Parts: sequence; C-alpha cells; structure tokens
Amino acid sequence: MENSAGAGGTIGRSIEELAAIYDRLDGHPRLGVCLDSCHLFVSGCDVTERAALDGVLDELDRRMGRDRLRVLHVNDAQAPLGSNRDRHANVGEGLLGERLGVFLG
Repeated sequence: MENSAGAGGTIGRSIEELAAIYDRLDGHPRLGVCLDSCHLFVSGCDVTERAALDGVLDELDRRMGRDRLRVLHVNDAQAPLGSNRDRHANVGEGLLGERLGVFLG
C-alpha cells in the first residue's frame, strides 16, 4: 500500500487510513507499506522536518509494525505542503530541494 496525496475521494493519506485497510485485510503477511515523500508532503507532513517523519514512523510502528515499511518512493514535490495535489518533481527540482535528504536520513 502506498500513502496517497489526499486528493479527491482517495484513501490512504495518513497512516491511520492505511492501518484501517491493513486491519480489514487481517494484516496479511505479504502486505507492506510504501511511503512516498511527495505524497506525505502534500498531505501535510513536512518531510524536511525530522520530528514530523519520526511521528509518521512511530505511528506506523504502533499501528502495523515498522517491519511493514518495505519501500521508500523518493520524489520532490511541485505542489505546496498540505495542498493535497499529487504533483511530483524530480529530486532536487521541486519545493523540497536539498532538504529531501531528511527523508532518507
């Protein structure tokens, strides 16, 4: 499951929403989570701030287990923080720029 940008009627813009899907699927062993840096940013999580990322990872650990994190989808963002607009940019060419390194730290 990949977190979404939160546009329109999509589901998965938060760990809480992803956990609801996880629970409905009884935590199937093949089910994992992909965190997309652009989607986190545009859904309101400032991925350039260590504390914000720690909060996301702590909630993921509480709700599903950190071992469910299987993929990091690293993108820059063309849309502003909290805009819920799914507009990716190449790494280093968007609003996150060099600060995107926090996501990988």
